[in-house]
Amino acid sequence: MPSTLKRLVRPLIRRKRGFQPVQNVLGPRGYDSQYHSSINNLLELDAASLEPPTTSIEAPIHRLPVEVLGLIFIRTLDPLRDRRRRGPQVDSSPIVLCGVLFNAYCRGSKNDMALYRLWLERTRGAPLVINFDKFYHDREFDAALNLFFSHSSHWADVTIILQPLTYAKLLRLRPEDVPLLKRVHILGEELRFTKDDANKIISTLAQIPTLSNLTWSFEIPENIFSLTWPNLRRFSTGMCLQTAECLALLSCFPRIEDIVFDTYVHSPIDVVSSAVTVKSLRSLSIRSCDDPAELFDALTLPSLNALLLPKPENFSSPECLINRSGCILRHLGFSRTGVFSLHILTQAYFYARFDG
Repeated sequence: MPSTLKRLVRPLIRRKRGFQPVQNVLGPRGYDSQYHSSINNLLELDAASLEPPTTSIEAPIHRLPVEVLGLIFIRTLDPLRDRRRRGPQVDSSPIVLCGVLFNAYCRGSKNDMALYRLWLERTRGAPLVINFDKFYHDREFDAALNLFFSHSSHWADVTIILQPLTYAKLLRLRPEDVPLLKRVHILGEELRFTKDDANKIISTLAQIPTLSNLTWSFEIPENIFSLTWPNLRRFSTGMCLQTAECLALLSCFPRIEDIVFDTYVHSPIDVVSSAVTVKSLRSLSIRSCDDPAELFDALTLPSLNALLLPKPENFSSPECLINRSGCILRHLGFSRTGVFSLHILTQAYFYARFDG
């Protein structure tokens, strides 16, 4: 646990005897004593700290800052779904809610909705980090989806595996519905969605002015190049992209600072007519088996300070990119190089444009 988080959470922990343990707050029936022994030895909590405040003095959990509350859910709920773990990790999140969630899951009851409502009550409008991670749907998931979409005004960071329900709800979102949304990660099975579906989702996301970080794990929709992305700072995709598509994406993100092409595919281009200058790009990551020489030859990146690239067939292209851009690299990495990376250190021109 980071030191700042420890300092914030420490006042919530009670090690004195006489306090009501956490399982009594949620009810003892069906509670698994074998699992409880682990958590009970770890801490005892004042039951009042888990109930809404009834006096003018707020319970400790309500005094947690919003930046901590906004991260509790994703840091506690997902790991605790693995029943093989015998106890919560003390350093994974604030202990109070960690204890509540662990207790509820060990009892084995299907009470996710109660936990979700408890969580939303405790956050009190803090920015939310949410992961919609189901391919299928059932009655409980439908209810949870409706609950969390009704709180979309507090979304800050959302990961969504597309399926018919989430897809339909996403299309109904308006920019004013998600005023805090900064990061979106879209996953799913392409076979279940058409290109037209992907175009609609991208069009919806492009209308969100606060969106600054987008990870897209589908085939790149055709209309992404014609949309306006005024505040997008980071973009990542694992889909196969040819040289011309990479250049087109860099051109349509005017304020992009960090971009990741996980599967770059070399394709011939006219370097002169395809030349692109991206003034704000600070980090470029390319992971592939293809040499990105042609992509580098078409780029000028004056702000570049971090570069990850596959093993080049020769070093002239990255050298020319660095010299042409006039940039100073602070971070340089090579993927899929093995011992070949030792040879890189002998290349004098990398030292000339490398800081540290």
